Amino acid sequence: MNLHQLELDSKTFVDRPLKADPKIVQDEFLKKFGGQAVENINSQELLAFRERYFDKEGEELKKCAIPEWQKLPPKIARIKDETLKQFAIFLNKRWKDLCREIKSIQHPERHSLIIVPESFIVPGGRFREFYYWDAYWIVKGLIASSLYKMVKNMLINFLHCVKKFGFMPNGGRVYYLRRSQPPFLIPMVYEYYEATKDTEFIRNNFKYLVKEFEFWIKNR
Repeated sequence: MNLHQLELDSKTFVDRPLKADPKIVQDEFLKKFGGQAVENINSQELLAFRERYFDKEGEELKKCAIPEWQKLPPKIARIKDETLKQFAIFLNKRWKDLCREIKSIQHPERHSLIIVPESFIVPGGRFREFYYWDAYWIVKGLIASSLYKMVKNMLINFLHCVKKFGFMPNGGRVYYLRRSQPPFLIPMVYEYYEATKDTEFIRNNFKYLVKEFEFWIKNR
C-alpha cells in the first residue's frame, strides 16, 4: 500500500484494523497478487483489496473523560508570571482533548494497536496511540495539573507492556515491538512517587521496573 502511495500518510495503512482474521487476509492477498512483483500490482485492484479487508484507522479508540480535571489546578494557580500562567492553563485544557481509551475489541489479533487496560494521553496529531519517551514529559505536565490518577493509569499501561513483552516498546502498536527507547519508566514512576508518596504502587511493581531496566542494559 505504501509503495503505491495509496495513503497520504504512510502510518495510516498500518493503523487500519483488519475486517477478517490475519491468515484469511494473507491467503486472499497471495491468491490475488502472489505471482506479481509488488511494484507491478495494479493500484486500483490494490485499493479495492484494502477496502474489502481493512477498516478505517483510529476507530478502536475513543475520547475519555478525566474526572479529576480542574479548570485551575493549585500548582498552576500559583504561577506568578502571567504569560507562563496562561500557557499552563492552555496546556491543562489540552489534556481533555488528548485523553484516549480503547473500545471493547472482540478480535485484538486484527489490530496493530497494543491493548492496554487504562486510559492514556496521546501526543496528538497523527499519533493516535501512546508513546514511551514522549510520556515522560506528559507525566510531568499531568503532575503539574494535579492529574495523579491519569499518571497512574499511564504507568499501569506501561507496566502491563513490561509484563507482557518483557520491555516497554517505542509506542502502542505491534510494529513498535522491535524497538524501544531509553528506560524512562523508572523516572516516570519516580515523578509519580514524589507527587503522591504511593509506596504501595512502588512495592507492587518494583520488580517490573528492574525487568525493564535490565532489558535495556542487556539488549540495547
